[in-house]
Amino acid sequence: MRTFMYSKLSKGITLVGIYITTFVMMLCILATSMLPNVTSYYDSVAFRELFVKKAGYVRDWIVRYADDSIFSQVTEEQIERYIANYGEEITREKAIEGILSDRNSYYSRIQNELVMTNKNLDYLAVNTVTGKMITNMPGENAEEIVKELTSRSNYLIGNGYYLLNMKYGTGYRISYYSDQYTTDINYYAGENFTGQEEYRIYVALKDELVSGDDFYTGYKYTKVYQRQSEVFYNICILAIVVDILLIIYWILIVGKESKESEVKFNSFDKIPLEIQCMIGVAVYLFFIMLVIFIGIHLSSMMSLGIQGINFMPLNAMVLFIIGILPAFISIKILSSWIKHIKNHSMLEHLWCYKVHRHFYDVVDSKKKGWLVIAAVVGINILVDFLLYFIVGNYLYRSFGSLVLVFLPIVVWNAFCGIVIMKLIVDYTKILQVARAITEGELDRKVELDRSLPMFHEMADTVNSMGTGLEKAVSESLKSERLKTELITNVSHDLKTPLTSIISYIDLLKDENIENETAREYIGVLDERSHRLKQLVEDLVEASKAVTGNVKAELKVIRLDELVGQAIGEYQDRIEANHLVIINDKLEEVWALADGRHMWRIMENLLANVCKYAMPHTRVYIEIYSSEGYGYCVIKNISKEPLNINPNELTERFVRGDVSRTTEGSGLGLAIAKSLILLQQGLLDIIIDGDLFKVTVQIPLAKQEHISLEKE
Repeated sequence: MRTFMYSKLSKGITLVGIYITTFVMMLCILATSMLPNVTSYYDSVAFRELFVKKAGYVRDWIVRYADDSIFSQVTEEQIERYIANYGEEITREKAIEGILSDRNSYYSRIQNELVMTNKNLDYLAVNTVTGKMITNMPGENAEEIVKELTSRSNYLIGNGYYLLNMKYGTGYRISYYSDQYTTDINYYAGENFTGQEEYRIYVALKDELVSGDDFYTGYKYTKVYQRQSEVFYNICILAIVVDILLIIYWILIVGKESKESEVKFNSFDKIPLEIQCMIGVAVYLFFIMLVIFIGIHLSSMMSLGIQGINFMPLNAMVLFIIGILPAFISIKILSSWIKHIKNHSMLEHLWCYKVHRHFYDVVDSKKKGWLVIAAVVGINILVDFLLYFIVGNYLYRSFGSLVLVFLPIVVWNAFCGIVIMKLIVDYTKILQVARAITEGELDRKVELDRSLPMFHEMADTVNSMGTGLEKAVSESLKSERLKTELITNVSHDLKTPLTSIISYIDLLKDENIENETAREYIGVLDERSHRLKQLVEDLVEASKAVTGNVKAELKVIRLDELVGQAIGEYQDRIEANHLVIINDKLEEVWALADGRHMWRIMENLLANVCKYAMPHTRVYIEIYSSEGYGYCVIKNISKEPLNINPNELTERFVRGDVSRTTEGSGLGLAIAKSLILLQQGLLDIIIDGDLFKVTVQIPLAKQEHISLEKE
């Protein structure tokens, strides 16, 4: 079952089911819209029109045709009006003949409507002055007949001009009307006449209708329509439920061949979601126009008869084919969205999000970026409103005109979006190459096609900058290499004679020389030669560190123990310089470092303290860890003014003592910086007045390495 659930056959059946249920819903909605929406036949417009028309026939009978002279006498005014309204020259005799013929025809209609085909309507027309009465009710007592008629559920009361009520004696007045009044002008058409208040018209419908007239037919039609409306409503609800279940099932299986497999994307899924929405909107606009056309020509799809809605199969099939297009596009868009949601790539597939994120990441000033976005959106909104109000005021009467209004709005927004995206892409290309150059990739070049002239100029400038920097860096590296080679060669050349000098000085020290001045001179030579030897060794070591000839063997060490041992080694020199070490903050820190190099770094830093710290002051040393790094911080007060940039102190041959009266080569901090960089650490120097602060930062060891070391 799981294999079948994700199979192509299952997906195909689901899609076909969605299309069919959608088509069934559409048919039910169209059919329901065509059926009269009434809860009862007696509340329908058709019943009211028929009821009022019958009352009009009763009124015309008593007002016009109760006197037999209507069929033989014609006044001059009536003849002239007939000739004037006929529209052509006719003789007076022809006019009289036409008037009498029309009157006989209309009287025949009244007789047909109220006598021959009447089965369910009872009526009474009374002239209250003459007492003349026309009725189809038994008896001659008008009051009893009126009482009987007005006791029924549906009745009308009127005079010679108005209907005085529509139901149960309401005071709302309405004129009689009939289809006859709209076709002929030779009958009484409801105009005021003398004595209209002398007439009373009573019309009532039987409570139990019998077959044989229009009332019964309309009643049966309404019953059929109501039953069919209920059927369509239930089918529509069932189709909606099935459609929802099929869509939920489709959401579960779309994009996968099994529950554990990865989501598969097709070419449509790679289209940005905004473009998919635009395609969907375009299809639905076309579909709406099609539905409007179908609504106008709905009779070509289905007809309304005594049996209710009758579908025309061929036209319904055409409607099904047309309805598949928006359903197909909807399923494609929905499937694409579901795939991206399952793959957690929804935001990455949104152009708006990518452009905003890209734009927000590359702009230097976030406020400036928001202002640019707000300006672009504001301009688009302004143009949209102008296009809508200027064009829409003249073209708002039809759907096609609305499409013409919104089409330029869509085109304008698409144009602005394309231009903005192109500018952002070009700007991003230039920025990425500029960043790459700053990170050392000097051979990177900007390549733009069809962009603004200022962007081309900026791209050429960045490319030239990369070429210039590459040349400058090459020259600098060459100069640095020559200088390093010179220092190394000179150091090696000095080391051999210096070793001989130190050896001979040692021999002189062993001789029994009684001259005190000579022995003093030998002591000075010994001190200076050893200092020179230390300087040569520092030069060789600094040269190795800079050229990368020194390797770091990283192991787990206790930084606090190493610093404590170094302090112990230098305790005598520290006390000799009248300094006090304060190390209250000495945490246990396990670092990943080279013990040999770290010892040399601490030696150089403590040696600097002994050389340059002001006597009778305190030296603060702190060991702690934070955010994946171990820290060693040394702070002391300098005995000489520190009028130098902190960054310069880590350069070679730079000393804090500008007068150079103290011992030292100016290489200690440079060597320390090179060694700490070999271990992926940092050395930072801060000078605040006479306060000298140096911070050594080294990566911490991982927990498993610490546990192994402890074991």
